[in-house]
Amino acid sequence: MTNKLLDKIKKVSWTKSWTGKYTLISCTLFGYHYTKLIKNFVGLAIDNTIIIYHQGICSSYLPEKELSGFGKGLVAMVEKDSSLINTWANGLKQETDKILKLFNELQAKDDLNEADFLKFVEAYYHYANFHFIAKRVVDFLPPQILGESMAILQEARKYSEPVYEQFEEIINYFVKFICSSSNYEEKLIACLTSGEVLKYFKNKNLPEKQELEERLKSSAVIFKKGKFDLITGQDVENLEKILTPIPIVNQNKIKGIAVFPGKTVGIVKIVLDPRKASDFNEENILVANMTRPDYLQLMKKAKAFITDAGGMLCHAAITARELKKPCIVGTEVATKILKDGDMVEVDANNGIVKILKS
Repeated sequence: MTNKLLDKIKKVSWTKSWTGKYTLISCTLFGYHYTKLIKNFVGLAIDNTIIIYHQGICSSYLPEKELSGFGKGLVAMVEKDSSLINTWANGLKQETDKILKLFNELQAKDDLNEADFLKFVEAYYHYANFHFIAKRVVDFLPPQILGESMAILQEARKYSEPVYEQFEEIINYFVKFICSSSNYEEKLIACLTSGEVLKYFKNKNLPEKQELEERLKSSAVIFKKGKFDLITGQDVENLEKILTPIPIVNQNKIKGIAVFPGKTVGIVKIVLDPRKASDFNEENILVANMTRPDYLQLMKKAKAFITDAGGMLCHAAITARELKKPCIVGTEVATKILKDGDMVEVDANNGIVKILKS
């Protein structure tokens, strides 16, 4: 990574958009959509995004100024035409039906080819346009519009929930297929870019194993207007220091977005993998980068939820409203500041987490 690129990144204030378990293939699809296709669809741009990849765990960062401009632009469109809320919600549900149907068709095939991958990518991009808009607009809508729109958008967002889980299943279906005709392990095939998948289908060529091993350990895609730089090794470490500087706690308080009100006290349990949380109990406050459907059983037990990333229509927010449990999202630093065993007060009326005993 050049010093010039690093200096440009340093000048930007970044916000963590999401964290999840995805392949590097997926990350390159996400980044292209954010920084190229969404503008073609809605006329509003997010020109830059960075996605960090470590052993299958990914974190996405967006420029705060660009995200704010995008959100405010959506609000301006809604203020001119209130029917857009229903248009976007209905579009999300329709594209959900289409892509889930395609997922079933692909999983029924014994053989996969370039046309299948292109069809999959195209269906994803159509779906992602509506998903991104529906999920983002609620974080910027003024109260008078939000009150009328929240139920519509939340219902559509919940309807679409199965897509990303099955999306990664389909990506892994392509990974397994490529693996079956090469001498590479699946974890290395998962470190291809989407362009390299297409090249494989054209000529059966793959990058060197050593290069993919380096990507698996630590890599990042830095997107600008649909094009990206892929970096590995020490460059990723340097980048992370910029994106996630050592957080400073002010008077033992962490602030975030309150998405369901309430106030409770409990014991912190940081859960990065719900399959490894057998000791989670009813006194725990669930702390995570973000939650997904596989966190649901823990969320039913938890007294409250706190996440690093997310907004009004993230999985944690929707689940909190359904379970009627206090929830604060978008803290940026909860998993870094809080520790297992900390006693905290979660004030989801004001979006504040207070450390009572460490």
